Amino acid sequence: PWLLPSTTTSWNTMTVSGLEGGQRPVPGLGWRSPESAPFTGTPATMSQVAKDVCTFLRWAGEPEFDDRKRLGLKTILLACVALPIVFLMTRHKFSVTLSRKMFYHRRD
Repeated sequence: PWLLPSTTTSWNTMTVSGLEGGQRPVPGLGWRSPESAPFTGTPATMSQVAKDVCTFLRWAGEPEFDDRKRLGLKTILLACVALPIVFLMTRHKFSVTLSRKMFYHRRD
């Protein structure tokens, strides 16, 4: 890249330039075992820690996300029930109109 890293920058593939200012975070983040994260057993690599932090920040930044997800699920379930009923009612209502034959009498 056109920008070479200095002593205060480190590589970060998640940014546009590929570089990140500041120090690297301490690996392990105070966990008892730096080899694996608590509860999940996933390796505590720098990329995994960064992913966990980003996931937490997204969860903390959108408190209404669970409500929107629940509302979306209810909407989809209602649509799955209502659309077939509307389709059958429309088909029944217009069955006479759509099956009507029109005859034209020729004038000879």
